[in-house]
Amino acid sequence: MVKTTMGLMTAEQAAKKWGISNRQVQKLCSNGKIPHAKKFGTSWAIPSNVKKPLDGRTSKAKASGLFRLKVD
Repeated sequence: MVKTTMGLMTAEQAAKKWGISNRQVQKLCSNGKIPHAKKFGTSWAIPSNVKKPLDGRTSKAKASGLFRLKVD
């Protein structure tokens, strides 16, 4: 169980909770894939109730329609 403060968790805590790397969580935050994540200095504050975003490379994510190729 990940302990949080005031309903927030760090990127490291989110990584443990979601089973992915700390760097991947940071990239998701930077790319706006985690709603309401805020950066304070070099650390991210992530709401503890946010679910892990879908991986855009998987067929499940592609079927959801959330990730679409941009055609110009």
